[in-house]
Amino acid sequence: MRRLLCFLSLCFLLLVGCSSTSAGALNARDVHTRWVAAVRANDRATVLALVKHDLPQREQFVDQALGAIADLQTAPHSPTGALRDVEIRDPIPQGAVQEAMSVWYFERKTWCYRTALMSTDDGWRVIGWGQVAQCP
Repeated sequence: MRRLLCFLSLCFLLLVGCSSTSAGALNARDVHTRWVAAVRANDRATVLALVKHDLPQREQFVDQALGAIADLQTAPHSPTGALRDVEIRDPIPQGAVQEAMSVWYFERKTWCYRTALMSTDDGWRVIGWGQVAQCP
């Protein structure tokens, strides 16, 4: 039942993400929510659209983010086990950027990831993402 609810929640987020509202009109929280949903679903097109367009090595950054999570979810040697749920926390202003946490609950581990977001001419965009040593 829990898997079904998670799946339906993910589908809802993806449907909302495909609505007529452009990424440029979204606030930092919405961009972070879409980012986490797209990374979780391994949706490269959406992830790429949410990253700042002139970010150095943009495609490599996207592929590394997607590869890391996909590997954790599917590789037989994964130290985490299957992904059970993701908690998305609201962004916090940090100077010119906002940082948002997501808590990834796997079968054997709980890992946190920090997303850095910046307001650009195209709206809020992701400029950084990675695992943090300890979940706050």
